Amino acid sequence: MWRALIPAILASALVAPAAQAVVIYDFVGDCGTGCEAIAEIQLDDTYVPGAAYTAGQLVSFTYNSPSGSFGAPANGEFDSGSTGTFPGNGMTTINVNIDIVGAGNIFALSSASWLAVFGSINDSGDAFTLTLREEIPLPASLPLILAGLGILYGLSLRRA
Repeated sequence: MWRALIPAILASALVAPAAQAVVIYDFVGDCGTGCEAIAEIQLDDTYVPGAAYTAGQLVSFTYNSPSGSFGAPANGEFDSGSTGTFPGNGMTTINVNIDIVGAGNIFALSSASWLAVFGSINDSGDAFTLTLREEIPLPASLPLILAGLGILYGLSLRRA
């Protein structure tokens, strides 16, 4: 029984892991007493952290706070005014503007403050963190384990 499973396990394990499709930043901002806002900003895989981005590189944006929730492209498309620079390589300068098509829909970050305005949502603050999500690397021992399983499978076939 286990002999029949080994080729399937090896085939699925030998498939290269999918490349990270997007660059993801996590935002957490303090918008007053008892108010915490969170956001996730996804850019396409052509974006390099620390470089300027354009609206065409934005993949998705979600925002949640006690004031409400907003997401794009679900609640609107990204306007051409969506430009700026996310931090990268130890940079501390932040200049982010995410404009959503529609009057007054904007999420903006500078090195000293942030602002989120979407319909009835009007949050802002001076304290926030913006973190680049890191890829989890492939364990170095995985190829060795797979090679060992392949050898065991080959030996089991020779004996049969």
